[in-house]
Amino acid sequence: MMKSILMIGVLVSAAWAHAAVHTLKNDQLTVRYDTKTSSYSVQSVQNPKLGLKGGQFAETGGTVEKGAATHPDWGQGSALVITHQSGSSDRIVLYPALSFAVIQHIQKNASTQVETFQKIPTGGFAVEINGKRADELAVRSSGALSKPSSTEIGSYVFAAVADPATRNGMVCGWLTHDRGDGIVFVATEQDRVQVRSQIDYGALRIATGGEEQLESFMVGLFDDARVGLEQLAGRIAEQYDIELKDKPSLYCTWYNTFRATNEKNLFKTVDLIQEKQLPGYGLSVVQIDDGWQAGIEKGGPARDFYHVNESYASGMKATADKIKSADMVAGIWFKPFSGTASDPWFADKQELFATMDGQPYNARWGGDCLDMTNPKAQDYMSELARLISKDWGYKYFKLDGMWCGTATQQKYINTFYVDDKIGESKLFNPDMTHIEAFRTGLKKLRKAAGDEVFILGCNTCQNMRSLGGSFGLVNAMRIGPDNRASYPATLKGPLFGGRFYFLHNRVWHNDPDPAYVRESLPLNDARSLCSWVALTGTLTANSVDYSKLPAERLDLLRRTIPSHSLNARPVDFFDYDSPTVWMLEDPKSDRKLVGLFNWGKSESDVLKEIQRAKDDDIEIQGKSKKKGKKKPKKKGDEWAMTAPIDPAFSQNLDWVGLDESKQYVGFEYWSNSFIDPFSKTLERTVPSRTCQVISLVEVKDEPQVIGTSRHITQGVMDLLSTEWSAGEKSLSGRSLVVGSDPYEIRVAARKSGGAWTCTKAVVSKKDRRAGVKIKMVEQDGWKLRVQIDAPENREVQWKLLFK
Repeated sequence: MMKSILMIGVLVSAAWAHAAVHTLKNDQLTVRYDTKTSSYSVQSVQNPKLGLKGGQFAETGGTVEKGAATHPDWGQGSALVITHQSGSSDRIVLYPALSFAVIQHIQKNASTQVETFQKIPTGGFAVEINGKRADELAVRSSGALSKPSSTEIGSYVFAAVADPATRNGMVCGWLTHDRGDGIVFVATEQDRVQVRSQIDYGALRIATGGEEQLESFMVGLFDDARVGLEQLAGRIAEQYDIELKDKPSLYCTWYNTFRATNEKNLFKTVDLIQEKQLPGYGLSVVQIDDGWQAGIEKGGPARDFYHVNESYASGMKATADKIKSADMVAGIWFKPFSGTASDPWFADKQELFATMDGQPYNARWGGDCLDMTNPKAQDYMSELARLISKDWGYKYFKLDGMWCGTATQQKYINTFYVDDKIGESKLFNPDMTHIEAFRTGLKKLRKAAGDEVFILGCNTCQNMRSLGGSFGLVNAMRIGPDNRASYPATLKGPLFGGRFYFLHNRVWHNDPDPAYVRESLPLNDARSLCSWVALTGTLTANSVDYSKLPAERLDLLRRTIPSHSLNARPVDFFDYDSPTVWMLEDPKSDRKLVGLFNWGKSESDVLKEIQRAKDDDIEIQGKSKKKGKKKPKKKGDEWAMTAPIDPAFSQNLDWVGLDESKQYVGFEYWSNSFIDPFSKTLERTVPSRTCQVISLVEVKDEPQVIGTSRHITQGVMDLLSTEWSAGEKSLSGRSLVVGSDPYEIRVAARKSGGAWTCTKAVVSKKDRRAGVKIKMVEQDGWKLRVQIDAPENREVQWKLLFK
C-alpha cells in the first residue's frame, strides 16, 4: 500500500498571509519560511546550535499558505505550502510526535505536451552544527565515512552530518521510493556543509495539465545523529508496514564449492550438518547457489531457471525434499529479472525484454533485463517463483541481479552515487518509471512465491538502485560485495554492516555474507568476524566443508549461531568507517555487552582489496576474467582511509552507553576470564586483528549472572531469566541448553566486605528426571562457575544456593 501525506485544508488568516516569515513548530523542530528570500530554515528546539539555513527549493518564489495535513501513521500535522509560478508546489510538514520535517514536491506540467523527467532536483540547504567548521564534521552516507569537502559526494537514500566529538548532527533521507530513487548530495561551500536532494526516476511521464506528487524527503536535527538514523529507518518501516521475519542461520554452497556443487555432494553436506548437530544449535537453511540451472552461459551465469542441468539430475524437488527431511528449510539462488535472449529457451520469448535501439537491453553480468512493466514478463517471472516455491518446495530465495528489474546497467562495486543512465532502456509501459517497474516485479514475485518464503536480496553494491527500491519488499539484504576467506576481504561484512547498521532489524535484516571459520583463516581473524556477526545479530551464513572442519572451528561456528533480534549500536560510528566499538543491551537483564574490534593496520587494507577486485575485473560471482587495463578511479568512489588502530582501547563509560557514575564487573568471552570491578572508563588492550566481547553488569550486593558459554553473546540467546531471592539466598534462572554441550554459567557472587559462597546447585525435578545434571566447577572468591549438562535440547530451570 502506498501511503502519502493528505492535505486536508488550507488555514490562512489575512494577517498571516501577508507576514514576511511563516512558522511551524513542534516539540523538536521550528520551521520558518521567509517570503522575501524564498528560503526556509529548520532549528532544533532543544539545541539552538543545530540548524539548517538558507533552504531553497528547486523553484523559488510563489505564494505561501498554511494548511493541515494527515498521515496514516503520524496523525494530523501542520504544513507550509509554497505554490510556485509554474503551478508546481513544495510543502513542509511537521507532525506533533515526529522528529523530522517532511518535505515534498508536487511537479506540475503546465505545458501543452507530455513531459518526461529522468531526474528531478528538489532543493537544498546549509547545515550548522555547534558552530563547527565543515572540516571538523563527519559525513555518513551510502559510501565511506568522509569529511565534507568541495568535491561533492552523492549518497543513495540518506546522509548524516555530525560533530564526532558530540554526535550532534543532521540526518536526512528519503522516506519513500515508490516511483523514484532518492539521492542526497553533500559538499562544502565557503566552509559550510551544503546538502541538496534529487530523485531519479528513469522516465517519469506527466500528462498535459497533470501533476505528480514526488517522493517524501525527511530532515531532522538530533543530539545523537545515530538516533536520527535509527528513527529514519523506523519511519521507513512504518511507511511500508514492514513486519520482520525471524532470521534464519544457513549454509550456502557458494564459497565452499563455488557454484551449486551437485546433488551427491549436497546430500553428503546435509548428512554432515546433522552429524555435527548443527540444527540443534540453530542452523535452519541449506541454500543452493548458482550452477543448478540450465541454459547457455553468456556474459555471466546461465539464466534458464525453469530447467535443471545434469548436476541435479534428480531434479530440484528431490533436492528440496532431502533438505526438508533433515528438518531444515531448502533455499535456492536465482535471478528473477534476467534472461539470455540468445538462449534457445528464450527464442519465443523475445517480447519479454526491455529494449534499447530495438534490441534486448543487456546489463553486464546481469544479462538481458526482463521488462517488469510487461504483463507477459510479469507472468513469466511469477510462474517461475511459484514453480520454485510451490512445486519444488524452496522457502528461502536468494535473488541475485536485482537491479536488472530497473533495466539499468551494473555499477559494481557501487557505494557513492554514480550516473548509471537509468531510463536509457525502453519499457513496455512508458507510464511506469524504472524504479516502479522494479518494485512491481518484487511485489509480483512475493505474491506468487507466498508469504512464507524468506526473500534475501543480493546485493546493493551491484547497483545501489537496489537499496531504497527494495524497501518493504525483501526480508533481508546483502549489503556488501562478495567477500572471501582471507584478510582483509573478511572485513567487507563489518565495513558495510557498520554503514547500514540502522536499517538492520528495522527495514530488513542485514546480510554481511558468510562468517568464515575454515582453518585457512587465522583463528583470531575468524573469531573477530564471528564475534561481530554474533554481537550485531546480522543474518548468519557459513560456507564450509564440514568434513574438514577441526573441532575448534566447528565450536566457533556453533557459538555464532543463531542470530539475536536486538539492535546493537556502534559507538565510534563517526570516527571509523568500520566501527571498532559496539554496544548491545540485553532487555531480559541488566547485562550490557561491549565488543572491541581491532580490525588491523588500516582500513586502507580494505581499499586495496576492493580496488584489486575492480582492477582485475573480478566478476560478481567470483569468476575472474583476464586482467585488463587499470580502470581510472571514479570521482566519489573513494574508501575511507584511517590511521592504524591503537591496541590500547580507552573509552569513557558514558560515551560507550554505560553509566559513568556506576561500577561494573565483567567477563571476557575469548580469554574466558572475569574482569575486576571498574568505573568511569573501560580500558583494554586489544592487539591488531583481534577482538574482545565483554559482558558487563552493575556491581550489586548480590550474586549475578554475568554470562554463559553457549553463545558469543553470553546469554542473549539462551539465558531466559534470572531472579535473586534475598530471603532464600538463592539465584535461580531458566536457560536454553543444547544437548550434550556443557553449559557454563558465570556468576559474580560479590557482597559488601567479601563474597557469597555457593553451597548447592540444583535443577528442577522435571529436569532431573530428564537426565539433566548440574555441578559447581569452581569458586575463586567472588568468581563462580557452574556447569549444566543435558542429554538433549531443552529449557532447564536451575537454582544456586548461597551463604
